[in-house]
Amino acid sequence: MRSRWEDVAHKIGKVVSRDAEECLNLLVLSYNHLPQHLKPCFLYMGAFPKNFEVSVSRLIKLWIAAEFVKCTPEKDFKEVAEGYLRDLIDRSLIMVKKRTSGGKVKTCEVHDLLHDLIIRESRKDRSIHFTKSNMIVSPSAASFEYNIIFNFRKASLTHLWHVYDKHSLPRASSFLCFGRDGTPGSCYQIDPFISFTNFVFLTVLDMYFQPFDHLPSEIWKLYSLRYLALASFDVLPPSVRYLSCLQTLIRYSQQSIICLPAAIWNIRKLRHLYFRKCCYFCDELEDYVVWLSSFDLALTKLQTLSYITFGSVTKSVVEGIPNLKKLGIRERKKDCLTAVWKPQEAGSNEAP
Repeated sequence: MRSRWEDVAHKIGKVVSRDAEECLNLLVLSYNHLPQHLKPCFLYMGAFPKNFEVSVSRLIKLWIAAEFVKCTPEKDFKEVAEGYLRDLIDRSLIMVKKRTSGGKVKTCEVHDLLHDLIIRESRKDRSIHFTKSNMIVSPSAASFEYNIIFNFRKASLTHLWHVYDKHSLPRASSFLCFGRDGTPGSCYQIDPFISFTNFVFLTVLDMYFQPFDHLPSEIWKLYSLRYLALASFDVLPPSVRYLSCLQTLIRYSQQSIICLPAAIWNIRKLRHLYFRKCCYFCDELEDYVVWLSSFDLALTKLQTLSYITFGSVTKSVVEGIPNLKKLGIRERKKDCLTAVWKPQEAGSNEAP
């Protein structure tokens, strides 16, 4: 009886496998008819594990950092990227998982079969090379247009030395890491001998799961970085100014607030500063900003500053971020709440 059931299971497996292959061949037609600008955006979804719910905010920032998005005179990068996403959703290549209360797409993912298609087509097109960190990198990876290194599920990061060979991945552009279950926070810590020095062309470094007391000094030599997201670090040194191409800086930890050095104002391309717990400007910043203003310097591209202490939002700081779209403030001190209401009380009793 058991052998009969095993025979049935074997036959069903063959049918499922054949059907999956036929589905892939049909899906390839959808991919082939994609406009050229949408192909790399779709293929980038392969950097995430199967069944991984991707934050749209994160995805758009990654697309922009990878230079897949071209802005127009009428629209900025974010608006154009949102249009790309809508197009991929309308073509049923990306699925909506959650929406905001306002109806916007909050998270998304790709179907398992589409994930397989992405891996297959990226190899065929030689466009994006996906590498698990516990695998030896193929020498052919050097000929791919983009290289994405990622780690998830089974991986112990002690195997990362396989990809730290500058001859294997001379054009590595993105480094994304995930935990064993495809989520941050559940992976082993990186060994001390790991170095970032070989990744001279890295534009994206997303190490959501990995806490640092002090950031490795090699990070400040990744001069092409546009996106830097880390789990935790206690000190953001003035060396951050060397990342002149940086667009997004994220700190996920909620353990302690962090001081932003005055050097942050040297990064003229910054668009998003996000600190899940909170950040504040160092005491000497007020004088520094005044000094900068005499040279007409400001973070004119900054759109997001969240979260920051109320006391750090001074007139000089506000004047230095004229195009800010999102400001998140966190403060526990009662006098700060009083200060917020003082201007209104000093005027009239009418609502503003």
